[in-house]
Amino acid sequence: MTANRPPLIVIVDDDYDFLEINRMILERAGYRVTTASEPGEALAKMENEKPDLIITDLMMTNLDSGFSFSSTIKSDPRFAGVPIIISTSVSSALGLDFRPARAKRWPR
Repeated sequence: MTANRPPLIVIVDDDYDFLEINRMILERAGYRVTTASEPGEALAKMENEKPDLIITDLMMTNLDSGFSFSSTIKSDPRFAGVPIIISTSVSSALGLDFRPARAKRWPR
């Protein structure tokens, strides 16, 4: 957080509606928000100011874009301490199951 400025949140997602809805919610809650539609754009914006939080989609240009982006962030000493939230709307119908292990025991 910059002195006298609210925390900066970077949201990365290829879904424009997701970006805009979350930007509006977070700005109304008092945060500064910048959005990017892909990881490269987010990295370029982060060169200007280190964010306090990053929220990224899991699947964008590639199946694991969110994981790759997070790995890039964590390997950069400037951003290694920035918390990252990875979001997804992926369901097990696509063959990917991101439910916690405990939840996998429950019937659907």
